[in-house]
Amino acid sequence: MAKAFENTFQWSHTRARTFHVCKRLYYYSYYAYWGGWDPHAPPDVRMLYLLKKMVSIPMWTGSIVHRCIEHAIKSARVGTIIGVDELRVMALKLLASGWVDSRSGAWKTEPKKAVNLAEHYYRQQIDPEAAGAVMQRTMASIEAFHRSAVFQHVCADPASVLAVEEMMTFTVETVPVIMVADLVLTMGDECHIYDWKSGGVAPLVADQLAVYALGAMMRWKYAQEKVRVYVAYLGDDTVREVTCTVQDIVRIRDTITDTAAAMLSFCGDTGRNTPRPRKDYPLCRDASVCSSCAFRQVCMAELIAEEDGAFFLTMQKLKDSASLP
Repeated sequence: MAKAFENTFQWSHTRARTFHVCKRLYYYSYYAYWGGWDPHAPPDVRMLYLLKKMVSIPMWTGSIVHRCIEHAIKSARVGTIIGVDELRVMALKLLASGWVDSRSGAWKTEPKKAVNLAEHYYRQQIDPEAAGAVMQRTMASIEAFHRSAVFQHVCADPASVLAVEEMMTFTVETVPVIMVADLVLTMGDECHIYDWKSGGVAPLVADQLAVYALGAMMRWKYAQEKVRVYVAYLGDDTVREVTCTVQDIVRIRDTITDTAAAMLSFCGDTGRNTPRPRKDYPLCRDASVCSSCAFRQVCMAELIAEEDGAFFLTMQKLKDSASLP
């Protein structure tokens, strides 16, 4: 008999950030949805799983850029150089099929494969010009990658690639950590890590980049001074190197252990990673967060019952525009 799939605790930058933003969002994202992949799961659990798989248009197009880049790099590793036109066609097919999936509701029966866009689900108005700009940036990002120096390096020396979109695990003290770096490669005696950004230039997430550097040190035994981290803003065709110092590595190790302890303090049983009751994970009640949260329809009933003044009215407007399956 197959062993049951267990919900074990693993620290990640995304998990820690979710916990910081909203405890209820954290509960839904890492605990309450568990088992919802089974079509026969309880309806409330199934719904949470469907909502967890939902993406916004920027997230969706960003994932398409990542998929195209991953395809190009993995092909180069086995000696096949993918042309930019082929990548454009791949992106267009993914855009078209994802849009159809979302509109048709295919995600209701195939949530792991079919795209569910939040803008469709919540019946948000999609400005044609803004949508067109996002699509143009998607293509521009793919083209920028294809002509980039790093892709030319991969094509010339495919053996230098250490990892591409690969989930890596390591341990900090007793805390299991997972990370997925977009591209890790070796150049001479150095390790170079790239993080692709298809959106506009935004404030850097220093902790995320420090985790990448620490992961390379742990996985491939590089010294700190031999690890270099880059953020590639493909939509703007710019690459920025980010320095990770010894102090940054010490700080991120402390951050990992401290935030892991805080997250586990919300467990009923830390050894089994079982959560407390839902009520122990408070709503953040921040309209800037709730207005774009995939789980906002689930919180509405609670807000309505509490009649939470102005915030209730804000969320009521969202409820009126929600497309409930």
